[in-house]
Amino acid sequence: MTLTIDLPESVAQELGSRHISDQQIRAFVIQVVEAWLRIQSTESATAPIEKTGSRFTASATGFAEKLVRENRELFERLANL
Repeated sequence: MTLTIDLPESVAQELGSRHISDQQIRAFVIQVVEAWLRIQSTESATAPIEKTGSRFTASATGFAEKLVRENRELFERLANL
């Protein structure tokens, strides 16, 4: 599966200014998605799907924010590699 993400210009500029490679971003995204899926699998698979379409929609933003908040030091070290 190939996934293309259009980043906001401010995020793209920040990644560029920190010299974070596409390979580092790819590795990070894969780790985040894998962790998110592990957490999702522990929740009830029978939860009703909201009218917006997916049970993942509401949880993705909160999950990503929590992950970054709890691992800020790690992400800052990765950004400096």
